[in-house]
This record gives sequence, structure tokens and C-alpha cells, in this order.
Amino acid sequence: MLKKLFLLLPFLACPVMANTYLGFGSFQSEFYGSEFDREYESDVNNIRQFKFGYNDRKYIDIFGGVNLDEDDQVRDFTLGFALKDKLIHLERGKISGNIISDTDQKIGEFDNSYFSLNVLDRNATHDGFMFGMGVQRYQVPHLFEYGDGSIQGPMLQDTALEVTSIGLGIFYDPIYNFLHREHMPASHFDWYFATSTLALNLSYVQTSDAPDMVAYGVDGKGFLMWGNTGTYELGVFYAMQHAGVRLAANLGYHLRANNMLNVNPAELFRSDAPEGDIYLDSAQTILMGLTAGVTINF
Repeated sequence: MLKKLFLLLPFLACPVMANTYLGFGSFQSEFYGSEFDREYESDVNNIRQFKFGYNDRKYIDIFGGVNLDEDDQVRDFTLGFALKDKLIHLERGKISGNIISDTDQKIGEFDNSYFSLNVLDRNATHDGFMFGMGVQRYQVPHLFEYGDGSIQGPMLQDTALEVTSIGLGIFYDPIYNFLHREHMPASHFDWYFATSTLALNLSYVQTSDAPDMVAYGVDGKGFLMWGNTGTYELGVFYAMQHAGVRLAANLGYHLRANNMLNVNPAELFRSDAPEGDIYLDSAQTILMGLTAGVTINF
């Protein structure tokens, strides 16, 4: 499963009213779409998430989180800490699942990783948005057509197509910002839109040494691409405060979308693989599902 899948965004994006931050929740994350005669499915249907943070302007400012699967195994973790004017945010996780044929038979599996490092400006805009630079590296399954001179060449399954990206990051967590505003009402109900995205990035995409790729001599083939990689969440939340404790509960739907296009126009608009080779005009990975959580500040 492709992850970040939860937002642990800037601590100090607005005036800090509490030192301790705790969050509990769960989310679903299923692959969307199919490729030719197959589709991908996550090997974990429901993930529990735990978030924490502690900030003290004088001594320490740190936050993090852990995602657990149904067997209480750690799937992902995130860790962040603040410097004088920057926020460093690190994430590592797994992208794993099964390859399912159009007859609903399991024909393969994939077990890959995700890594992300973001350097953010601690001075958010007046709306709470934060900007920075980020790098990512992850592997995803992808199906290629091999050109053999026929109308439809053989389909080659890459189980670990690697994407390495660098680009401009945009980060926004309205629920966190609301709980940390200077004057918060006793109770409040509203809708929210949150995002954590590498909004515009340049990527180097390389095929793996999966059996199909090696058999046809197209392992290690590289492509230069550009696009967008991000998490988007839309939902509703209810917030309240009492006796110095602030709490928010949210229910929403999240979308994780990685969309890449080839920078070469000749490749971008190609409709068939060249003879004896493969091509990659675009690459998309989409995961989606319901999300719910509770956040407490005290």
C-alpha cells in the first residue's frame, strides 16, 4: 500500500496553545483501476494510525506516527523535528499487495517500499499552507506492452517500477490548524480539505529486474517524467474544547494519486511500443478509501 496516507504536518504553523498532541484513527486504502487483464489489490484492508507530538519552543519540537496492520505489525512510520526556520519530515513505509487476473485469480504479488524526505518552511501563510522541497523514492507494480511487430505484443509485468522524484511541496492540515488557533470556539462543526503533495516534480522512472523484464531484456530501462504526487482528503469534522483540552473528530474520504507523464512528446503521444522495446507514456497509481480519526491537544 502506498503511503503517506496520513497527514502529520507542521507543528508551529500557527500559535501553539498546547504542548502534547495525540491522534488515533483508521483508514482504508484500496487500489483503483486496472491494467489490461489484471488489477492490483492491497494486502491490508484496514490500517490503524497513531500520531503523537510534543513541542516546547525552548527545548524540543518533535512529532511522529506509526501505522499498524491487522496483525499489529508496523507498516509505516513518520518522524519530524524543527530547526530554527525549517521543519524536517521523514517517512518510510511499505507498498505491498497482490496481482489479480480478470478471472479473480491471484497471479503474483509485490512487496515494495516508500521513502520521503521533506524540508519545509516553518513560516506558514496566513491560511496555514506550508511550502518546501521534497524528495521521494518508491516502487509500484506496472504492466508494459512489448513491441514484437504484431498488433498486440506480449504484456510484461514489472512488480517494482522505481520512481525517484524531487519537487515543490505543498502542505495543509486545517484540523490541526483549527485546534491550534489562538481563539477557538467552545464547539464547531465544518467541512475540511487537507493535502500533502509534491505538487510539481521531476522524476526518473526505472524498470526493475522482475522476471518478465529480464526475459525480454528491458530491465533497468529509464524514463524521464514529470507530474504530481500527493494525498488529498475531503470530509467533515467536529471540534470542541473544555478545561484546557481541545478535541476534534473527523470523517472523510482520502485519495492518494501519483500521476506521471513522459517529458518527451514523442513518447507521450505514442500509441504502440516500438519493436523490440517497451515504452512508458504515463504512469498512474491511485489508492482511496474512508478515513476517520480523533485528535487531542492538551
